[in-house]
Parts: sequence; C-alpha cells; structure tokens
Amino acid sequence: MSVGHKHNSRLSFALFAGDKSFSIDPRAYVYTADKEMRNMFRSTKYHNTVVVDGEEQNRFEEDELFAMNLDAAVKVNG
Repeated sequence: MSVGHKHNSRLSFALFAGDKSFSIDPRAYVYTADKEMRNMFRSTKYHNTVVVDGEEQNRFEEDELFAMNLDAAVKVNG
C-alpha cells in the first residue's frame, strides 16, 4: 500500500487545440475528509482514462482516504 495524494489516473490525458480545451482531467479535484467525495474524485471513472470492466485501476479502502494499493502499472513495449 502506498500513501500520499493517490488517485487512479494512470494514462489520463488532457486534450487541447490552440487555446481551447476539449477534455480536461480533473485530477483529485478536492482533498477532503468527506469519504464519499474523496473516494469519488480519486476513482478511475473520474479521470480521463480507460476503465476496464468497471474496475478501479488500483484498489483502495474507503476509510483510508490517502492510501491505495499499487495494482496497476504502465508498460510501454516496442
């Protein structure tokens, strides 16, 4: 388990063309003691990234607001 500002944003992106933004990753947005808000904004589905079968990229305990398992890794082949 890792602690810090953890959120499930592996491979997230922001898309801009010139000075116009089309897709912005909200990041963690809020750092709060409100469990529901904190967990919502650190979840995979709240970032501009891939969600596979509705699963989180990394598992986390709802009560551990600033800790997360390190299940996912990015690997570039080629």
